[in-house]
Amino acid sequence: VNLNNLECANTGYFTYEFPPIDLQFLKKLKNGEIKKDYFKDKAFYKIIRNHYKQREWNKLLDALGAILTPFSLRLITIVKGDKNTRKTFLMNLLTTHLSSFVSPINLTLLQNNRFGLQHALSARLLVSSEEKGTIIHNVEFIKSLIGGDNMPIDIKFKPQVTLKENPFKMMIFTNDLPVFKNRDEALIDRIQIIYTTNSSERTNEEIELMREATNDRKSFIEFIYWCYWRLKNKGYKIVGKGTEEVYYALVEAESSAYKFFKEKQGILIVEEGAMTKGTELYDKYTKWCAEKKEKAVGRNTFYDNIIAFYGDKGVVKTQKNRTEVWFRNLKLIKA
Repeated sequence: VNLNNLECANTGYFTYEFPPIDLQFLKKLKNGEIKKDYFKDKAFYKIIRNHYKQREWNKLLDALGAILTPFSLRLITIVKGDKNTRKTFLMNLLTTHLSSFVSPINLTLLQNNRFGLQHALSARLLVSSEEKGTIIHNVEFIKSLIGGDNMPIDIKFKPQVTLKENPFKMMIFTNDLPVFKNRDEALIDRIQIIYTTNSSERTNEEIELMREATNDRKSFIEFIYWCYWRLKNKGYKIVGKGTEEVYYALVEAESSAYKFFKEKQGILIVEEGAMTKGTELYDKYTKWCAEKKEKAVGRNTFYDNIIAFYGDKGVVKTQKNRTEVWFRNLKLIKA
């Protein structure tokens, strides 16, 4: 227990190491004297800010503000983008400067390791860096992990500990979205996706800034407190969480068909009265997969994806002669 910076009381376990902060800064924060440009000259800010468009930056501020929130927000933040957009650098800042408040995890191992959370007893944030092809099978466990409910945690050679109303949030840093099996509404409502931009190699100047940021714990922690105060003042409302955009992004991560639909909008036209044979669409799709080196889904799954993507636009699946599948109101323009 001591290794996890905890004190034991009659009602449970409590962290006694809170991220250190200057009281004068807290007073200024409370009085509204700390504005959004307060950190613009800090090394960490110069490095990170360049890789987020304004909407994505606002989402990131919410996610960082959620860390110190003392209760569950049912939040899984996925930071997705190309290599060299400083995702790993941000994750390292979190784990280095917030120490016991942040616990690194591996999602694949966590699903199968009963002791996977034993070092997260004092954490508010679980962070993970995931590679392409990550599949999360035990979705119910992930949902319960950040659901704010009592969380039993197994510890090697010690009695099980139950975190009451655990405040865990999760941040996943990745180049490609993980695949969630059993993608239900409760999962979508928990997920926020943040997209990075401006991939670039590190310059000598930036390497120096990285060293400075790694050694400047004070400024980064002040930034996290400011993010928390900002989120609190807007009622803990998380931008971009549980949206239709999240749903389609997760579906696309699982099925290459959605990438096909988006790329081929010029030849796949929603047109009232049009009729297109399902096998013609599937043949076009499989050839596209071969060209793009994408993994093709099965034909029936492809048909289901058509309805999921175009159904709200009036496209209907129908049959002729009991065997042929056709799609009404969808037109394939042949080259």
